[in-house]
Amino acid sequence: MKLLLLIDRIENGGAERALTRLYDQLRDNCDLIVIAPNFPPNSKIDLSDKVVMDLHIRERDGLLGKVFSVFEYVFKLSKLKRDLDVDCTISFLERSNIANVVSEMISLRFRKTVVSVRNNLSLQYKKFGLLFRSIVRVAISVFYFFAGKVVCLSEGVRSDIQQYLLFGGNSVTIYNGYDFEKIKSLALVRDDGLMKWQNSVSGCSCNFIFVGRLSEQKGLGIFLRAFAIAAEKYQHISLSVFGDGEDRDQIMSEIESLGLTGKVFIHEPVENVFSYVASADVFVFPSKWEGFGNALAEAISLGKFVLAADCKYGPREMLGVSRDLNDSKFSVTKNGILYSNPVEDDDPVSTCFLALDECIRLIQEGRVQICPVALSDFRRRFSVQSARKDWISLLT
Repeated sequence: MKLLLLIDRIENGGAERALTRLYDQLRDNCDLIVIAPNFPPNSKIDLSDKVVMDLHIRERDGLLGKVFSVFEYVFKLSKLKRDLDVDCTISFLERSNIANVVSEMISLRFRKTVVSVRNNLSLQYKKFGLLFRSIVRVAISVFYFFAGKVVCLSEGVRSDIQQYLLFGGNSVTIYNGYDFEKIKSLALVRDDGLMKWQNSVSGCSCNFIFVGRLSEQKGLGIFLRAFAIAAEKYQHISLSVFGDGEDRDQIMSEIESLGLTGKVFIHEPVENVFSYVASADVFVFPSKWEGFGNALAEAISLGKFVLAADCKYGPREMLGVSRDLNDSKFSVTKNGILYSNPVEDDDPVSTCFLALDECIRLIQEGRVQICPVALSDFRRRFSVQSARKDWISLLT
C-alpha cells in the first residue's frame, strides 16, 4: 500500500510527533511519504530516516492570499496523488485535512482519505467572531462528511466532533501509540544540562515541572497565580517551565509581578526533556483545552505523579476519572490529581490552588507514587503495539 502522510507544517508540536510515530509504526506495512506545503530549514523534527516531499506552496498574506495558497495546495496535492498512484492519504491539522478531501473530490477517484482530528474544535475557534466560526463550521462539516474516516485522538474529541459536524461523519478513536521503552531509556540519560538544573533546584523540597508551548491554550497563567498563593504558604517549592511560544514575554512578566522570581524558572526547550521530567516530583498539566496531551501521557508513562486540569480532552481518560468534579473540585487518582476544568470553573485560580495544596501535602507525606497496576494498564492502553494494530485494521 502506498500511503501519504500530510501535515500543515513541520515544527515541534504534537501533530508532528504523532506523524513521525505513525510513520515508524506503519513503515513495515506501507510505502510511506511525508508531505508538507513547506519544510522549514531549521525544523527540530528529525525526518532523516523518512521519505519526504516539499510541495513548495507560496504562503501569501491576507485572507484572499491564504485562500489562493489553499487552492495551490489542493491542486498540487491532487496531481501528486495521481502521479504517485497513491492508495491512501492520512492528514493532520485542518488545512491539510481539507486539502486531502478536496483533492480527492476534484480527482473523482475517491481513494481512501483519513483525516485526523487532534483538538477540541468547539474551543479552538471560540475566540473568533460568530460569522467566521459559522463559516469554518460549515466548511469543516462539508469536507469531513466526504472523508473516508475521521480519526479522533481521544474519546472526548470524538464526542466533540460528533456534535460539531453538522452532517455527521464516520469517526473512530485511535490513541497515540508511545514507545515506552524508548522514553524510559531517554529518561536515564544524564548530561551537564540536567546536572546544572538539578543543582539549581536542590534546595527545594517540592519540585514541579511544566513542559509545553507557552500559549493561552496551555493555561500556565492561571497555574502561576495559584502557585504564587502556594509559595506564600510553602517556602521551598519550585516550578521549572520548559518551552517557548507567543506568550513567553507575558509569562515572564507575570512571574516577576507575582513575586515568583527565584521560584519559577523558564528554560528553553531541550532535546531530551524526559530526564528532567523523571527527576522532578510532580508534572503539571494546566491546559484549558487539548486533543489528548502527549506531554501528560509521556510523564505518566515514566511513573511520574501528575497534577492535571480536567480540560477537554485527554486528562480525564488518562487518569481514569468518571465522576463530576463540580462539588469536590479535584480528585486524587492512582496516577495523580485531576482538578476541574479552568474554562468552566467559576474561580479557576482557587480551585487550582486547592489541588496544588493537596499535591504538596502528598509530596511531604511521601505519597506521590503511581500505583504499579495502574501504570501497567496505562502502558498497555497507549502502547505502540495497540495503536499500530488499530491503524492497520483501519487501513485494510
